Amino acid sequence: MQVAQEIQQTLLPSEFPELDGYELASYYAAAKEVGGDYFDFVEVDQDTLGIVVGDVSGKGVPGSLVMTMIRTALRTEARGLKDAAEVLAKVNDFVINDIKKGMFVTLFYVIIDSRKRKLNYASAGHNPMILYRGSSNKTYYLNPRGFPIGISLPDKELFRKSIESDT
Repeated sequence: MQVAQEIQQTLLPSEFPELDGYELASYYAAAKEVGGDYFDFVEVDQDTLGIVVGDVSGKGVPGSLVMTMIRTALRTEARGLKDAAEVLAKVNDFVINDIKKGMFVTLFYVIIDSRKRKLNYASAGHNPMILYRGSSNKTYYLNPRGFPIGISLPDKELFRKSIESDT
């Protein structure tokens, strides 16, 4: 468990990127000794930042190792790509053959374009995100369609066909 805790702590960001016009902060507390939870920031380009929140089905060392794979895949596939669904489809392609049967990862990925002031987001089976607009005092649930990453589907293209992004 100590090894899993150390792996998880190295995956979570210790610093927050600066993004013009935005304030970024987080709070994280594992429900158990070592959770499968994960969040990260990914530089897409100079004016664009990706933010990911995820949860791996397995806990302990196996879960930490899967999350390490996801982090690597996301950072590799996100560079320069501003379509969240396409990024998650590429991440799934990257890891699908390396995830143990029965394990999967849910991810919610948001791309913030600070120049255009737009969000593009997609979900790989993760809980909906909540968007709160202070100016109107309204709350919105962001819940686009998509399967969790790592699930063996009967049709190899089903993941890519089913995941959707929204702006």
